[in-house]
Amino acid sequence: MQAFHNTSNIVCRDPKGAVELGTSATIRIFAWDDDVQSVTLRLWQEYGPESSSEAQVLSGEKRVVMQKSDFAGALPTGVPDYAQCFEAIVKPAATGLIWYRFELQASDGAVWSYGAQENRCTGVGSFAYGEPPSFQITCYKSRGSFAGVEDPSWYKGGVVYQIFPDRFARDANWHERTKQALAVPRNGVSRQLVEDWEKTPEYQRDANGRITEWDFYGGSLAGIEEKLSVLGKPWNNCALFESYLCCF
Repeated sequence: MQAFHNTSNIVCRDPKGAVELGTSATIRIFAWDDDVQSVTLRLWQEYGPESSSEAQVLSGEKRVVMQKSDFAGALPTGVPDYAQCFEAIVKPAATGLIWYRFELQASDGAVWSYGAQENRCTGVGSFAYGEPPSFQITCYKSRGSFAGVEDPSWYKGGVVYQIFPDRFARDANWHERTKQALAVPRNGVSRQLVEDWEKTPEYQRDANGRITEWDFYGGSLAGIEEKLSVLGKPWNNCALFESYLCCF
């Protein structure tokens, strides 16, 4: 049996991003190379303490039998035209997180678990032994739903400057500090110190196309601090926030 679900593909999840409270999301999964008997969508809904008592009662696991669909639209890449399509409508009762994965019953009665890939909650899924990670949907309340709340004046028409620290500015001690950092043993792709600040970043790849070396320019937080007078110009008037993505 093969199956396909991708949270970033609007055919599989519509909308493919967050869901506004009061609306619904259509979830689809495609399966082929077996006469799938049924598909169950397992849902876990997490609602915060500020949610209504009714919503909190609805929290927890739900099992929804998905309906077989004669889907007539353009299929996702890699899904054959003879694949079976199963779909379900999910309508959150309150803001919060919704987690979901699939259970597919094969023609021989075996149940196959399909969810997100390891350490992921979005993207293309896969089969797994046991319980795979779940996909995530965020349910939010629109700004218009909050009476009396307005956009802050400093934000309207403001300018945000996004910084990639390694390529923004070096500090006075960058060279020695960078060499010390590179000398520390580490797993994975190696790093190469780039002396020429103006050199265009490039990937070094092996015969199989895998990246073997990352460029390392030596930019630092100290370098950013030395440029704060520039970042504080009137045209840059929005707050700087911590990044929650690993960008190096």
